[in-house]
Amino acid sequence: MSRYSRGARGQLKSGRRTISPFGVVHRVIRDDEVNDFFADITKESKELPDVEFRDDVGKLTKTKRPVYFFNPQRLRLRIVERSLTEKIGKQNKFKWNQAEKARIQQTVVDELGQYDVGGRRLLAQMAVVPSLGDAELADAGYHSVAIGPSAESPIAQFFAREHEIAVNGLRRRPHNPDSEEKDRKVDNDPYTPHISIGRIVHGTPPDVHTQVIELVQRHLPLDVKLDPLEFTPKEYE
Repeated sequence: MSRYSRGARGQLKSGRRTISPFGVVHRVIRDDEVNDFFADITKESKELPDVEFRDDVGKLTKTKRPVYFFNPQRLRLRIVERSLTEKIGKQNKFKWNQAEKARIQQTVVDELGQYDVGGRRLLAQMAVVPSLGDAELADAGYHSVAIGPSAESPIAQFFAREHEIAVNGLRRRPHNPDSEEKDRKVDNDPYTPHISIGRIVHGTPPDVHTQVIELVQRHLPLDVKLDPLEFTPKEYE
C-alpha cells in the first residue's frame, strides 16, 4: 500500500508520494505453446515420488509433492527484482517516490531506444534451467525452479543490457546543482535472465530434485512471447 508524505494542512508535497519498492519485468504472453509446456511438465511431475517428512523418532508425519508449478497466466521475465530496489532504499536510507520511479522509467526507455525494440513484443527462446538461489523462497521452505535463455544467446545478452541500464538508472540521483551527493550505493547481485515457473519443496531428496530439473529440461527449448518492458506493480503508475 502506498504511503503519503503530508505537508501543512495535510496537503501532499508534489511528487513526494512514497511507494513500495518496484520491479522491472517483461510479462510472458500466455499462448498454446506455453499452455502445452505447463500441461506436460505438470502431468509428468505427478509421477515423481512424494517427499516424506518424519519426526525425531522416524514416524511419518506428512507427505508433499516435490514440485509446484505456477499459474502460466502470471509469468514474468525479471530484469530487476523488487528486492533489489528495496535493498537500494535501505542502503541509502531513503524511500522511493513516484517522481523517482517515473524518472528512472524514462531513462530506461530513452537508453533502450537505440536498440529499436521499445514498445514492441519480443520473442525469446528459453533453453536452459539455471541454478538460482532465492533467499525468500528458501525462508518459506522452497527452492526456485526457472527457465532461461542460453547464456551465449543474443537475447540473453540483450536482457543483461536491459538490467545494466535499469540498475544505472536506479543508481543515479536526480540532478541537483547545489548537491554534492554522489550516486547511490548499489550492491548489485550477478544477473541471470530467467522466468520462475515453480518451486521445489525444501527437503526434497537430491536425486528427486535432479529429476525435476531434468523433467523441465526435456521440454525445452520453449519459445515465449514477451510484452515490452514495464515497471511493477502497475497500480503505482
